[in-house]
Amino acid sequence: MEPFLGSKYLRMSFVKKMIYQKIIRIINKYQLQKYIWKTNIFRKIILKDVPNKYLQIILQEIHPRTFFETAEILLTHNETIKIKTKKPYVVLLNPKDRTIDASETLKTLQQKINRDHLLVINTTAEHFPKDISNGYFEKHLKKESLEKIVKRIKVNVKN
Repeated sequence: MEPFLGSKYLRMSFVKKMIYQKIIRIINKYQLQKYIWKTNIFRKIILKDVPNKYLQIILQEIHPRTFFETAEILLTHNETIKIKTKKPYVVLLNPKDRTIDASETLKTLQQKINRDHLLVINTTAEHFPKDISNGYFEKHLKKESLEKIVKRIKVNVKN
């Protein structure tokens, strides 16, 4: 829900990030994605928090090379992201997000985007929700927040 601003916004220790970067670069460089993808080590370490029913979908639907190349981008990208400052932004942000540093992300967006163009909606939804049902989002995204989003979109469509 939050825009990806670079690896420095990930909520991950420097050491852990460096270790993952090295391992994933080796996997990609030697094209080991397909072999690693099938191992129990990969499932137990990288995908340890994914429920079994989703694990099967991930393993069947995501191409191993795509997964590891995307992971490398997420872990290494440090270039400044260009934000179109005159465009409207609706950002759903969980202040307690365990994947990204929500406060740093918000601070950066507030510095770069005109206040009139930025709508921040705080939510309790997880970055990668295990339950993606309507009920989950009804619980974690208030009706008033949805109304604010719709109102903001309608105003900007007219302009």
